[in-house]
Amino acid sequence: MNRPSVRRLRSALVALSLTAATAGTAVAVAGPATAANVSCTTSTTLTVNSKATTPQIVSFGTYLDVQASVSASCTGGSPNYVEAGTLWLQKRTSSTGAWTTIAKETGFNAESASKYGTNVATRTTQFRAVYYGGAYNNGAGSDTFANSSSKYILVGMIRASKDLAWHSVRGGIHGSFKFSPAASIKGLKAEVEHKSGTHWKILRKVKANSKGIVTTTLPLGKNRIVVPTARGFVGSYHTVSVTRARATHRAVVR
Repeated sequence: MNRPSVRRLRSALVALSLTAATAGTAVAVAGPATAANVSCTTSTTLTVNSKATTPQIVSFGTYLDVQASVSASCTGGSPNYVEAGTLWLQKRTSSTGAWTTIAKETGFNAESASKYGTNVATRTTQFRAVYYGGAYNNGAGSDTFANSSSKYILVGMIRASKDLAWHSVRGGIHGSFKFSPAASIKGLKAEVEHKSGTHWKILRKVKANSKGIVTTTLPLGKNRIVVPTARGFVGSYHTVSVTRARATHRAVVR
């Protein structure tokens, strides 16, 4: 831009300023709206594998997805989500033991927390979610969020089991079951039972070895291997139907 052009632009700006001042025109700059302090109640919920029911029974090694969430209800209807505080996702392995934190979120992220995988619980475990509220300064007031906690969910763990080698013997089969984890049953006795009519008859008690293996002979017909509640695991029985062709089994909570 050349010098005459610059001078003309400056003259135009000065004239515009003088005109505005002469006309007495006032320009208002909008400031932030004034907001009252807001009080919010909260609700904390918990699910395990998308279910809020308790207890839940799973087998050792099962994938678990533990999810906690917090919702808010505030005076005036806004906000409807948490802006402050801390959400703790916790577990314990006895009804009176200490809680261990497995996930934590704070501030705006405190509306949800999760933990998932096959090692989230390796024995019978209780879960809970606890939200400790707080206040958020929005610049013109504060949004205050109350504490809340979820109901507990108990996940009962049964031992995983599988057939090992079986072979036919006179009147039945002989073979082994392997229970996992081995330490949960090592040295404990499993009951071997046979169904006679409507009743179950104990044939023998067999001690599991250091690898968690129970070896026994089963007669033709319906049988079951009963393992006890112990060492953080729920007792269960494993039914075995023996025919001359093969044996089939399934695990059931005792």
